[in-house]
Amino acid sequence: MASTFTRMIAGRYPAALLASLGAGTVAGGLLLSDSALFAEGKRSLYPPSADFPDLRKHSNCMAAALTPAIYARLRDQVTPQNWTLDQCIQTGVDNPGHPFIKTVGAVAGDEESYEVFAELFDPIIKDRHNGYDPRTMKHPTDLDASKITNGVFDEKYVLSSRVRTGRSIRGLSLPPACSRSERREVERVVVTALAGLKGELAGRYYGLGDMSDKEQQQLIDGWVDDMLFPVSPLLTSAFMARDWPDARGIWHNHEKNFLIWVNEEDHTRVISMEKGGNMKRVFERFCTGLKQVEQLIHERGWEFMWNERLGYILTCPSNLGTGLRAGVHVRLPILSKDTRFSKILENLRLQKRGTGGVDTAATGDTFDISNNDRLGKSEVELVQQLVDGVNYLIDCEKKLEKGQDIKVPFPVAQFKKY
Repeated sequence: MASTFTRMIAGRYPAALLASLGAGTVAGGLLLSDSALFAEGKRSLYPPSADFPDLRKHSNCMAAALTPAIYARLRDQVTPQNWTLDQCIQTGVDNPGHPFIKTVGAVAGDEESYEVFAELFDPIIKDRHNGYDPRTMKHPTDLDASKITNGVFDEKYVLSSRVRTGRSIRGLSLPPACSRSERREVERVVVTALAGLKGELAGRYYGLGDMSDKEQQQLIDGWVDDMLFPVSPLLTSAFMARDWPDARGIWHNHEKNFLIWVNEEDHTRVISMEKGGNMKRVFERFCTGLKQVEQLIHERGWEFMWNERLGYILTCPSNLGTGLRAGVHVRLPILSKDTRFSKILENLRLQKRGTGGVDTAATGDTFDISNNDRLGKSEVELVQQLVDGVNYLIDCEKKLEKGQDIKVPFPVAQFKKY
């Protein structure tokens, strides 16, 4: 009998799942190693020009960066784990655009993808990360939450606060390319490490395949944001839904305000959250938990993927660097109707989404507002930028309530060249 989780996914996203699984997972991702070898044999029969994808109606970063010349040079290259260029770009080919954001349109299958296919990934990174040059610039890291100022928002406006990032285990393929054994090894390494968390971070792991219907329903209905994996064609077309739900799960502490997804888009997705406007406390918990998890991983002989140019390595180029998204659900009934709202967000380097996530439109007067940048600025810089920006939005809302005028702020400073 299908589980509650499976029934929910099938009921909510049948067309997306069928389309994406048909184009991506079934056609190219069931046996990645074998299919890569089979594809290599077929490619030798045809020139690269015959294989170049039709991107005329595409609007993602990959489509803007990939030229026939680049494709010709990279088509037959493979990483040490046999990940190919065509596998990198399949999600961008299957999904020409997105109604709410400009998507990347490419994923890495392993840490080496960013080097083997640098001729494609470097311009994508520059495009997505506001001009950051991965060949000449260095990425800073700073997890000192004590540096955050004015990090408690007016709860008349801010309903919830959250900070998330991802981390990848070095030596294991990323979710688009991993074998079943690698995926299970990620789960084993992470869950074993998480068992060492103590105090307010101590908690329990829920394997999606092992949960009872009652436990799954609690995850679906009873808690705040981000307690269940989102389902998106962007992920399934990138081969991330293979063998679902094998070796996937969610770990959370007893207070349910610190959690870790295992084997969704990334090996791990670390989230700190709570209702209300205390972003400083959320970030403090985030930094403490992340440091402890990394220490526990190291103690077991593993380490996270990282280098000084790209920071922490994750599946999607959009999450390189910090991988950090700090966000709030905030009510802005007057400002959101002001014609200057979008420009204010742009200058503050903030992103607006629906409260249901990346695949939802903003409705009503409540928005998910988060930092737009990930790479080139540290965690502290990005959270402070979000804090300052949201405080500015709230100040604008209060002024409009009183009939006062507001101003579009100057654009925030670009990242430093470290």
